[in-house]
Amino acid sequence: AAMPWRDAGLLPRFGAASAEDLIAVSYARCAIAETGSVVLWADRDNPALNNLLCDAQLILVDAGDLRQSLDELWEELEFATAASRPRGIMMVSGPSSTADIGMQLVLGAHGPRAVHLVLLESRT
Repeated sequence: AAMPWRDAGLLPRFGAASAEDLIAVSYARCAIAETGSVVLWADRDNPALNNLLCDAQLILVDAGDLRQSLDELWEELEFATAASRPRGIMMVSGPSSTADIGMQLVLGAHGPRAVHLVLLESRT
């Protein structure tokens, strides 16, 4: 919310995405180098609809939140207390796709057709 969206001519709306929104901005809890995935926690500040509904998704991840492997992620989640656990966890490695119907490739089968990742400089 603190970013200068209006200076760029954008009028942001915060909260869960709606069917009219073309793009959603989310932040990743971490990124996994081993799989090229980002880990998104679904909670009040990062609604699950933002990860599924829009045609395009912009995902922000802090460089300090890069993990080498899935094993590191599981270790972190194991120690999460009930109060700090997210409502849901999504691992995204790119746009979803299917070719089940008529052998035609369809991007965005259950989520955005385009996923853009922005790696932010770590401030830690």
